[in-house]
Amino acid sequence: MLSFFIEIARFVVFIERLWAALVVPFIFISGLLATAAWGVWQPIPFGLHILLLGLSGIAILAAIVQSFRHWPAYPSVQEGRTIIERRQRLEHRPVTLVADNPAQELDTETAILWEKAQHQASSIAKKAGAVRVQTQKIRADNWALRYPLLIVLVLALWADFGEDFYDLRTTLIPTDKSLSSHVVQGVDVWVQPPSYTQQANFMAKGESIKAPYGSTIKVLVHVVEPLSSAPKISFSEMSSLILKGKSYQAEIVVKENNTLEVRHRGRPLFVSDITVIADTPPTIALGTDLTRTPEGMLNIPFTATDDYGLAKVEVLLERDGRTVRKEFVLPRKGDRDVDDSGFVDFTSDPFAGLVVNFSLQAEDVAEQKTATIPRKLQMPERPFYHPVAKELVRLRRELFVNPDIWVSISQQLEGLMRKPEDFKSNSRAYLSMTFAQQTMLGQQQDFVDRSMGLMWDAALHIEKGPLAIQMERLLNAQRDLQKALSEGASPEKLDGLFKQLSQAMQDLLRQVSFSGEQTEAMMDVPGLQNSDLANMMEKINELLQSGAYEQAQEMLKELENLMAHVSMGENPELEKFKEAFKKMAEVAEQQKELIEESFNNPIPGRMSPEQRMKQQMLAEKLGEQAKTLKDMGFDTQNFDEAARAMGGAFHLSKQAGLESLVYQMQNKALELLQQGQQQVSQQLRQQMGYSGLAGMRRDPSGKLHSMAGDKVEMPDKAPETLSRKIRDTLFDRADDIGRSDDEQRYLQRLLKAF
Repeated sequence: MLSFFIEIARFVVFIERLWAALVVPFIFISGLLATAAWGVWQPIPFGLHILLLGLSGIAILAAIVQSFRHWPAYPSVQEGRTIIERRQRLEHRPVTLVADNPAQELDTETAILWEKAQHQASSIAKKAGAVRVQTQKIRADNWALRYPLLIVLVLALWADFGEDFYDLRTTLIPTDKSLSSHVVQGVDVWVQPPSYTQQANFMAKGESIKAPYGSTIKVLVHVVEPLSSAPKISFSEMSSLILKGKSYQAEIVVKENNTLEVRHRGRPLFVSDITVIADTPPTIALGTDLTRTPEGMLNIPFTATDDYGLAKVEVLLERDGRTVRKEFVLPRKGDRDVDDSGFVDFTSDPFAGLVVNFSLQAEDVAEQKTATIPRKLQMPERPFYHPVAKELVRLRRELFVNPDIWVSISQQLEGLMRKPEDFKSNSRAYLSMTFAQQTMLGQQQDFVDRSMGLMWDAALHIEKGPLAIQMERLLNAQRDLQKALSEGASPEKLDGLFKQLSQAMQDLLRQVSFSGEQTEAMMDVPGLQNSDLANMMEKINELLQSGAYEQAQEMLKELENLMAHVSMGENPELEKFKEAFKKMAEVAEQQKELIEESFNNPIPGRMSPEQRMKQQMLAEKLGEQAKTLKDMGFDTQNFDEAARAMGGAFHLSKQAGLESLVYQMQNKALELLQQGQQQVSQQLRQQMGYSGLAGMRRDPSGKLHSMAGDKVEMPDKAPETLSRKIRDTLFDRADDIGRSDDEQRYLQRLLKAF
């Protein structure tokens, strides 16, 4: 074992002497490699790089030659023993003594002493262990540079290892460095915001980039030829770029703040801080008070905003854990600021007539949602006046509120079916009631919803007839077309949807034409005419064909507003208005006859006692009808003034010599009465949604044009039929020399208009 330690000691001493001899070349080589691996040489120009590299090589070679001159000899065995004794601090050289032999033969006594001394030395030598390398001062490195250089070298090589020792290789082989500096042409970084933001792509410049949440950042490293190793991109993690054509490319989606760095061979090509712009949720608020149409639809005004764009706005109704929602048609999907209103129809839902939690909800293009604070709302109902229809609606609501009483509902429904004559034996209604009763008796899982739907269908057909179905079909077609416009649909799709809307309108008008009751219900009431609807549909088609989609949407909105206010079936308020308006027309006609009679008296304008009494009766009758219309919410100022004028004419007619003044007051009353009729007609149109058409007038071609004061926009080319007929009639009358001068001048003005 001692011999093994001696060999170890000899090797350790040799390493120590060799280290001392090679320390200078080590310092030079370590310094070169450390600076190379840390990239210190990268900024140095190629020529100077070659010069410094050559000088470093010469210095290293000279140091190595000098080291070989002082190459140490391998220690002998005796030196190994001495080193163990010294470094183990063994006194009296026991290791050497054990290995020694006497120079001459010893006598017996001396031999015994020699053997005892060797035995003691052997015992002491056994205490010796392995010799460790000792750090000793080296004259060639008085500052101990070898130790920090070794640490720096290890760290530099570890850092350059991830880049395939690019810095080290380009330092020792500068030709690669010269070539790569010309291969990489540049770096482009593009930011592509999400499509919903409606923002254009932009190129990132500078040390800071602001990008919307979810943006895609595309990095392109342009090269002349493929590189030996792909550039790397670092954001949330490190990844390599992929070569496509003559550029290395990579895409990342940013959702948090971070630093974007593009590196090649350990060198940064692009560095920038990415700041993510958060997408805030939308805001929505209810506008002014809600209004309802004659058929129970809600007109809900609202305002909604979003930083990037709105996807949809819905109205939500909630009661007893059940939620019903309906979506508004926005002017354009993706608008950031919407101030609009929309019609929603909940009359067919069981919530109609009940108190519900009402709220509006907006959703932006990033699918973030915001809702208004729920508020209690009494839902409107569609008016039903037919006794059987009203009973069906009542039974339907009771079944919804308390499904457990379905037996009682079924029995009451059977009682209605026993008297089909009460609802004019409407086969469709009878069939729906039959199916509703059978559904309740079948007790299927969804029997409540199905039964309620069938009872609603029966009530609707009894009260409204087929016209209600056609009206619903028309409104659905209008909304489909309006929604397609807001979503930017193709012209082909818009054309197809318009054809559906046009067909629905034709079927509705055909239904009105063939329905005697509906036609009679609208008689003598200033309302919408078929020709007006035809002109509106023609105008919508022209706007769609010309690409004026915003104007087409406005016309569709007007059509929706118009049709939503149409009242179908029996309406006591409408009947009351019709009666009052009819009596107003009778008063006007009688007033006109009275004026002509009094003018034809022996003394023109002087009324007889019977005529004076008639004037008084007309004034009283007019006052009664004016009060009726005023109670219904109409402005009757003209009627009131006409009644006062009639009363004034009655009182003044008692005195002789005031015939001219009486005649003027009678004519003024007639004029005010006619103006009042027009005013009330206009008010009715506005209440029923006809305000847009009320502001229209016909030109000589028969088309409708907006009125701006007295100015009328004439068409570019009028049809030959109607224009020529009117023009010929005016020419014939203008040629009649028997007409008065005032009439001739009036005809000349009309001809100039043509």
